[in-house]
Amino acid sequence: MPRIATRLLVTAAAPLLVLGLAACGSDASDTADAGAATSAPASPAATAGSQLCADADAVQASLAQLTGTEILKDGTDALRTNFTAFESSVQTLLASARTDFAAESDAVRSSVEALKTAIGSLTDSPSVADAAAVAAALKPVQESVSTLVTSVKGAC
Repeated sequence: MPRIATRLLVTAAAPLLVLGLAACGSDASDTADAGAATSAPASPAATAGSQLCADADAVQASLAQLTGTEILKDGTDALRTNFTAFESSVQTLLASARTDFAAESDAVRSSVEALKTAIGSLTDSPSVADAAAVAAALKPVQESVSTLVTSVKGAC
């Protein structure tokens, strides 16, 4: 039975891991197009955009770590630790994205709160049903984070 919950969590995490959004940065054509203009210092808006992109990357990395946690194998302490790191990276991104990406930010905030509630209700020895509840709460987080990150990356 414990394998079912583990597989359920892994199955819920798979779409995000497969999604693999590209990291911010320039490709070869961007570098070639920039030419001599690259010697000018970055504007404050460009610097803010770069930070926003870095924050989006951090959220993706911490969400991948969180979704890779197998509750029944790694334990609730590992899940809570990974969730805390994820929540921190989300708060950083939301602080810089909330103005330009308000709707997406609200969706992320709401889904993360629901996941926090599900994780908070876990006992130290979670049942298969408990693991399934966390996996179910994780799906909207993945979807909302994906939407926000896609929007943010479009502005990088």
